[in-house]
Amino acid sequence: DLGYTGSIYTWTNRQPEDHLIQSRLDRFLATTDWISSFPNYINNHLARYKSDHCPLLLEFSPTLCNRSNTNKYFSKKFEQIWTTDEQHTNIVKEAWQYQNVNLEKKLQHTLNALHTWGRITFGIIPKRIKKVQHDLHNLQQHQTDQSTIQQIHNKEQELDDLLEKEEMWWSQRSRALWLTHGDKNTKFFHQKASQRRRKNKIEGIKDPMDIYHTDQEEIEDIFINHFQQLFSTQNLINVAETVQVVQNKIDQANHDYLNMDFTAEEVVTAIKDMKSLAAPGPDGLPARFYHTYWDIVGQDITNVVLQIITKTIANRLKSILPNIISPNQSAFVPGRLITDNTIIAHEIFHYLSQTTRQTGYVGIKTDMAKAYDRLEWGFLQATLQAMNFPQKMINTIMKCVTSVSFSILVNGKPTKSFLPERGLRQGDPLSPYLFIICADVFSALITKAQQDKLIQGVKIAPRAPEITHLFFADDSLMFCRANEEEIRQMHLLITTYQQASGQLVNYTKSELIFSKKVTQNIKLAIHNILPMAIVDYYSKYLGQPTFIGRSKNQVFNFIQDKVWKKLKGWKEKNLSFAGRGTLIKAVAQAIPTYLMSSFLIPKGKYTG
Repeated sequence: DLGYTGSIYTWTNRQPEDHLIQSRLDRFLATTDWISSFPNYINNHLARYKSDHCPLLLEFSPTLCNRSNTNKYFSKKFEQIWTTDEQHTNIVKEAWQYQNVNLEKKLQHTLNALHTWGRITFGIIPKRIKKVQHDLHNLQQHQTDQSTIQQIHNKEQELDDLLEKEEMWWSQRSRALWLTHGDKNTKFFHQKASQRRRKNKIEGIKDPMDIYHTDQEEIEDIFINHFQQLFSTQNLINVAETVQVVQNKIDQANHDYLNMDFTAEEVVTAIKDMKSLAAPGPDGLPARFYHTYWDIVGQDITNVVLQIITKTIANRLKSILPNIISPNQSAFVPGRLITDNTIIAHEIFHYLSQTTRQTGYVGIKTDMAKAYDRLEWGFLQATLQAMNFPQKMINTIMKCVTSVSFSILVNGKPTKSFLPERGLRQGDPLSPYLFIICADVFSALITKAQQDKLIQGVKIAPRAPEITHLFFADDSLMFCRANEEEIRQMHLLITTYQQASGQLVNYTKSELIFSKKVTQNIKLAIHNILPMAIVDYYSKYLGQPTFIGRSKNQVFNFIQDKVWKKLKGWKEKNLSFAGRGTLIKAVAQAIPTYLMSSFLIPKGKYTG
C-alpha cells in the first residue's frame, strides 16, 4: 500500500448524515522492486465530483519528494564502517588536538575530520563495488596463469570487504536492532532503511484550524507551535502540600551515598551501558564514538557531555529505587517484573467477574496524555526535596533536566530550536527513574486515602492483601468500592495529582470495569463523576489478556496473528537463510514467551 495524501476516504454512499457511509476502498499497491525503482512517489486523493469515488493521482519522479525542500539538509553522523580501517584512531587523535575551543566545537571538529577522511577512504561504496565486479569479470575472461589467479583472489577479497562494509552501512540506517550485520542481508537492510525514510516523510499536515498544509516551512511552524504549547508550563496548585506524602523516604545511608562524588569507574560503567548505535543527538555522535575512542576523549568529556552525566546519575539512582518506590510500581525498579502486575491484575479481574458479594467494586484504567512531556519541573524538584535527596544531587539533576533545547527533525531537516519549560526527554536514561519517583507521589496519595479509610481496595480472598492500585510507569490501574463517596475521593486524588504535577488523564482513552453485582444506576452515577467508557473487561493489560473464558483458543488467537504479521512482511523475503532464522527466533519465540510467563497457552497454539 503506497499510502496517500489528502482526504482519508475514497468512497462515499452520498447519503445524508444519519445514513452516511465512507470508506477507503481505492488504493495503489506496488511491489518492493517497483518501490526500489521509484522511491519518490506520492498518491494524491483528489477532490470528488459527481461520483461516489474520488480520483487517485500517482506522481513519481527522482525529485518529487524534495519539491517542498529544494535546499536539502545533509547531517553528518558517525559511521560504524569507519572503525573497520586501521587509520581511524589516528584521525581522532590528531583532530582531538584542536586547541582553544569549547568541547562542543571540539567534538564537531573531530566528526568533520572523520567525515572528510571517510569520504576519501571509503568513497561511494556501491560505485566501488561495481568497479571491482567489473575488474573481476575482466580478469576472469583472460587466460588463467599464476599472476591472474592471484589478482582474481585479491579482487574477491576486496569485493568481500566492500560488501561487508555496504551491509554494515545499511544496517546502521535500518534500525533493525534484532538482526546484526554479517549474514549478507544488505538488501533487507536497504529495504528497511527505505521504508523508514518513506514512513518518516511528511507530505502535509492539518493545523488546529483543520487547514491542510504541504509547504515545508508551514509544516515546520505547525510542529514548532504544537510542541512549544505542549512544553509550556502551567500554574501548579498545592505542590508543597501534595508532595508531603513522600516525606523523608531516603534514609541517611542512602542520602550519604547519593551525595558522594562520582568516580571514574562509575563514568566508565555508564559509557559501557549505553547502546552503541542508538539515535545520536544533534552532534551526530552515538555512544559507539565514546566506546571506541574513550582513551582519547574520555578525560575531556567526563564532566561535560550530558548523556554521560545522566547515565551515571541513573546508575546510582537505580540502586536505591527498591527502598523508596512503592511496591505498587513495577516499572524500572530492579528486582521487580512486569509479570508482577499482569498476574495480580488477572487475578483481580477474574475475581470481579465471578464474585457474588453485594459489595460492588470498580476498576479504573487511566491513560495519561503525554506523561513524560507534561511533567512539571517545579513538581519534580519539590518531590526530590521532600524525599530527602541531597541538595547537590538535586541541583545536578535539575541542571540536566532544565538546560536542554529542542529542535524538531522534519523530513530530515532540523527546525529552529526552542526552550521547553517542562517535560522529561524521551530516551534519556535518567527520565524513567525521575518519572516513577514523581509517580510515587500519586501512589502515596492513594495509599494514604486507603489508610484513612476513605477508599477500600479489592481483596480476592479473606487473607489476601487489599489492592488499591497497580502502576507500571504511566500505566495505572486503580480499584475501590463502587459507590459515589469512594469515586469522588478517587476523582479528588486524580485532580490533586494533576494540578500539582502537570499530568493529565485522557478520559476518552480511560475505562471503567465493574464487578457483577453493580447495578446500572450506580454505574451511570459513577460515570457522571468519572466520564470514562464502561467496558465488560479490558481487552489487554500490558499486552496480556485480562479475561479468559471457556474458549482459551479464541483468547490466544492473537498470538498466531502477531507472529504471522511479523514473519510474512514484504521485506523478509530479502533476508538470507541465517537472517530468516534470526527473525523467527527474535519474533516467533519472543511473543509467546512473554505470554507464557503468566499463562499456560493451549496446546493447539504451539503445535498447530
